[in-house]
Amino acid sequence: MNQSIMVEFWNNLICPMCPIGNVKLKEAIERFPHKDNVEVVYRSFRLRPGVPPHTVREYLERNHGKGTDVPSILAQVERMGADAGLVYKMAKTLAGDTMDAHRMVQFSKPEGLQMQMVQRIHKAHFSEEENIFDKDTLVRLAGEVGLDRNAAASMLAGDTFRKEVEADELAVRQMGIAGVPFFS
Repeated sequence: MNQSIMVEFWNNLICPMCPIGNVKLKEAIERFPHKDNVEVVYRSFRLRPGVPPHTVREYLERNHGKGTDVPSILAQVERMGADAGLVYKMAKTLAGDTMDAHRMVQFSKPEGLQMQMVQRIHKAHFSEEENIFDKDTLVRLAGEVGLDRNAAASMLAGDTFRKEVEADELAVRQMGIAGVPFFS
């Protein structure tokens, strides 16, 4: 087979199911006889557009009501992550608009580092209790995957890649998709 296969993976960088979906996708590709012909393109999907960062506890209580057993929910999510071989530390994670983190993923695409950037942001957010809403953190993570830190900081200082993030979101909405992870 000489034909290339593109898999589009719509994800949100604070959705705990997305790293699990990423693990499952990588496992499936590894078993595929034509795995060398598969290209994965990560697409943006923001769960909380326009919402400032806030604790996951606040997010869950806002969505499920006061009195929600947040520790049990977070423990269940951590077990799901562990079942996929991931380490999740959910108690200190934040929720909010991930525009800048998605812009960083878009920035990494021309360098061929999109998968590495997505994985690094996921690990920072879910395992290392880092604030991926902080631009300095995103710049450091970009450098860790091999991107130029000065170029990354410059990109985040403006609106570069905002239109690409919004175009991804429009495309997935036009398909009628309202949640992630989603593969096409």
